[in-house]
Amino acid sequence: MKKNFNPDKLVECANILYNENKLSEAMTFYEDASKIYIPNSLNYSICFINIGNVFFKQGNLDNALLKYNEALKILESIAPDSDDHANTLDNISLVYEQKKMPIDGLEYQLKALKIYQKISPNSVKFAKSLNKLGELYQKIGKPDSADECYSNALAILENKDLDDSFDRAKTFQDIGFNYKKIYKYDEALNCFERESEILKKIDPKNDYLAHSYLNIGDIHKEKGNHRLSLFYYKKAKENSTNPVISSDCKRLIAGAFEGLGRTDKAGDMYRDVFLSRFEEDRGR
Repeated sequence: MKKNFNPDKLVECANILYNENKLSEAMTFYEDASKIYIPNSLNYSICFINIGNVFFKQGNLDNALLKYNEALKILESIAPDSDDHANTLDNISLVYEQKKMPIDGLEYQLKALKIYQKISPNSVKFAKSLNKLGELYQKIGKPDSADECYSNALAILENKDLDDSFDRAKTFQDIGFNYKKIYKYDEALNCFERESEILKKIDPKNDYLAHSYLNIGDIHKEKGNHRLSLFYYKKAKENSTNPVISSDCKRLIAGAFEGLGRTDKAGDMYRDVFLSRFEEDRGR
């Protein structure tokens, strides 16, 4: 790699390739940039993070962990109270979680949480970190600690001064799924409803909103309220622009009709699902 290349441009190209899932090509550009940046600088460490992200996406967890730790050593020295430092700790925690080692991940998530609490205590990032910590507590068998993390994360997200964003909506969704896992359906429902309120403000008709309505419908189904589950499954179908999601909606609508004892309507919808999939398969 020639030294007169602009490393920032290389990283820009790498980011585009990464987002297009062209991982090997992205890796080459990140590695080339790392050879040009000043060693042990912030940009140098971020290259290691990016390379770690590529390894992670490829399923190479050991090499991802190696690169994240290389970045961590630099960031601990030059930017100890920064988003980059906290994000790297988040990444390491996620690797350990993927390796089925949640106790090891807990240590890094706690460190990340302390940084977020220091630099942005009322932010979505802090709420996300609390949620991740809750997941880890849940996995190691500490439900009370997990519940406390989820509750604290929700208290932050419900702050009216926060901007409505996909990131905020996604965090409500993640916490909702965690509550659903532990059968706290009312809490899960509250999270999914808050998620849908944000998504409606961002875009009144989109597949993210359709997914949110599906989540609300699923909770009503778990609570045995098939009439409300049917209502939200229909809303999901109305908001979906994706034929795969639309097909799932039809199947769930059929199940809701079945739960209401409307076997005629259920049969019609199941038939519609079958015919739609048959047409899709024939067109391939």
